[in-house]
Amino acid sequence: MKIVIVGPGAMGCLFAGLLSKSNEVWLLDRNPARVRHIRKYGLKISGMSKIKVPPQDIGITTNAHNIGPAELIIVLVKSYDTESAVKKVLPCIDKKALILTLQNGINNIETIKKSVHKKFSSNVSAGVTSQGATSIGFGKVKHAGTGETLLGTESEEIYRVFNNSGIKTRMVKNIESALWSKLIINSAINPLGAVTKKKNGELIKDKYLKRILIELTDESTRVSVAKGIKLLYKDLRHRVVKTCLLTGSNINSMLQDVLNGKKTEIENINGVIIAEAKKLNISVPFNELLYNLVKLISEKL
Repeated sequence: MKIVIVGPGAMGCLFAGLLSKSNEVWLLDRNPARVRHIRKYGLKISGMSKIKVPPQDIGITTNAHNIGPAELIIVLVKSYDTESAVKKVLPCIDKKALILTLQNGINNIETIKKSVHKKFSSNVSAGVTSQGATSIGFGKVKHAGTGETLLGTESEEIYRVFNNSGIKTRMVKNIESALWSKLIINSAINPLGAVTKKKNGELIKDKYLKRILIELTDESTRVSVAKGIKLLYKDLRHRVVKTCLLTGSNINSMLQDVLNGKKTEIENINGVIIAEAKKLNISVPFNELLYNLVKLISEKL
């Protein structure tokens, strides 16, 4: 399958490396320096996976016209860059192209559908991945956590491609449940890791940090339940702790952004929880505190 991954950050490079074993994979990037580096040296994945992709086995460009029509486009940019990124990949999209978002947050699928031609909007689907990756340089990634990737039942072809490439994938009937479950997990782990500069596994080793982690989880869960959303997991507390264990050495994406002086996705994660809580008249003080602390840190960078 001809696959275009939009956004060769940590997750983009990880999926590119895993999928390149049995597919034609292209990376679409806006950073010319990174394009030149990957074009010269390829990809290197360490940690849980040991993969080297030589430059001749991976395509990368800043111009989607150089790629042409693709069969699958995977969007892995930051949520706030979704609209601009999709506009850049439009030359790769035709009636046969499947478009999948594996991004953090809730509203990316709506943004993508608005950004493509109406006749292609039915080709857009959302998924959730529990893979963890840390960027350690252009085209260099540490695979720091593994887990399932969840897709909607309409994504059967993508399901086959992922599993054939060694990406453990499962289809679920209600992808909104998966998106909200992932949002709750992210709303707990990401901002707390970003503020304390702790890896995922360290958040559950300290009893005080673990208590804050649980409080964040409970708040976000209350909001989703009040919205009438049926979550994938009966016990989100247990799931958050398990995620920290499974991705113990991972530096979460929000912490990576803070360390690299980049804009975070706090608006698309805890900001969503806070906005929905206000509509429902639910108090979420831990989410509000972490939201403001991340804002304070990132705006001073």
